[in-house]
Amino acid sequence: MSQRSNVRVMTKKSLVVKDNRLIEACYRLDLSEQRLVLLAIVQAREAKLKITADTWLEVSVKDYNAMYDLSNTTGYKLLQTAAASLFNRYVKVNLVDEKTGKDSYLSTRWVSACHYVEDASVVRMQIAPLMIPYISNLESKFTSYQLKNVAQMTSAYAIRLFELMMQYRAIGERYITIDELKEFLGATGEGYARVDNFKNKVVVPAIAQINKYTELEVSFENRKAGRNVIGYDFRVSVKPIEKPYLPAKKTKSSASKSSPNAQGLANLERAMLRDLQEKHPDLTEKDVLQMAKDQEKDVVIIMHEISINGLA
Repeated sequence: MSQRSNVRVMTKKSLVVKDNRLIEACYRLDLSEQRLVLLAIVQAREAKLKITADTWLEVSVKDYNAMYDLSNTTGYKLLQTAAASLFNRYVKVNLVDEKTGKDSYLSTRWVSACHYVEDASVVRMQIAPLMIPYISNLESKFTSYQLKNVAQMTSAYAIRLFELMMQYRAIGERYITIDELKEFLGATGEGYARVDNFKNKVVVPAIAQINKYTELEVSFENRKAGRNVIGYDFRVSVKPIEKPYLPAKKTKSSASKSSPNAQGLANLERAMLRDLQEKHPDLTEKDVLQMAKDQEKDVVIIMHEISINGLA
């Protein structure tokens, strides 16, 4: 019997999780299609749904409108159009061929079936079989972020660039060639052939939305070979969390000498910890902070290593 996701998304704090190979794959989805796919991923995760080739994922117009702050009429039209066009979209993933050990490219559709039920105002879709491991079986490297980070974005390029930057938020910098970035973002049309057009029409507006709507602060510089710009050096940092003002209280002098770890985890880090606790229920915030202190590493890196290697 096929499975169906009927869980309503009640909050924009829900996590989107994608395999890093999928994030670095080459594909082009417009804004409505991106939003539909991300919301379907979130609902499947919140429902703890095991996705198979027979699983029907369901997204309603009501949930779509609520998540992206759209009117009923606008959301209805956008979701209907996205359902019709998503079936024709494909993704190209860079892999190592198991038989030969050589680099290879896997091309597959996003969905094997997608249809809009007009009277019920819902979209139902089945993820293409070859795409399922990149969305559901996240046993190695992954990137997670809260859907609220991209819910207000109006550029599909901004969403894709945000995902690429999130992979390196703990490292703080990333170099991407212009040709690679065009492929990642799906901005390969003639209108972006000139470097200055690509920069001004795609990169600069995308970074502006990332800096405005997300917890990341991103900047970049041109990297040149001679006089030609060949790529961009991105700088990535996480914005400090604004703390509410609290009146000063008189405390004992010893109480003021708290360790840096006493501050605890940031919101995004707590979300990552909750994901880890599904496999390691005994892992606590205190454990993560202590490991970060002992190993002198960022807590995000510590949790990333746990997700790959488990607990020693």
